[in-house]
Amino acid sequence: MKTAFKPRFVPSRTFTHDIVGRIDEYHFTRKTWYSLECNGESGIQSFFIPNNAKPHHRNHYELKVYGTLTEAVAAWQRQALAAQQHLAPPVRRICKFVIKGDRVRWGYQSCVASHVGGVMGWGKVGSWSTPWRNSQDLFAEALAAVDISGTINEHYDIRRAVRVERGHAYIYGDLHRGNVGFFQHRLVCIDFGTQSVDFNDFA
Repeated sequence: MKTAFKPRFVPSRTFTHDIVGRIDEYHFTRKTWYSLECNGESGIQSFFIPNNAKPHHRNHYELKVYGTLTEAVAAWQRQALAAQQHLAPPVRRICKFVIKGDRVRWGYQSCVASHVGGVMGWGKVGSWSTPWRNSQDLFAEALAAVDISGTINEHYDIRRAVRVERGHAYIYGDLHRGNVGFFQHRLVCIDFGTQSVDFNDFA
């Protein structure tokens, strides 16, 4: 049985972009937007608007917000490819966020993972090269093997790198406990921003 999704924020219109296709456009007052920005979960490159979406539902979508269209599309493309391999929550459309009296932001709709930051046995938060054991080795290697060639490259190399030493896998990029959770009983990554793929940042 499907759980009804009643998002707090809905698009004011949907339009077609020549390159990225259908885009949902949302409108916010400056007060509402800054409240969401200050109180929402955030990373280095983006922040999240929960939008009443519940974890593990394929028809529920939170909103991931980036500063530019290029950043948003790049992360959206990478997450979509990982989701095809069941390594990330599924994604829907690119979004345009129009804030009254402020500049436009961009992002996309993403399904929601649970237990983010609370995966038992995961490496220390904030370590750029973190060891995994057993199934975590396999997850890191599977994520690193996702073919993201042909996606937008807004910075340097668009690749992941895994190194195996003494039976442990080390993945370069922003893959730590705070970016790992579960979606429908599968271990998933939730962050596909620049630092998740830019090997040069950590070489």
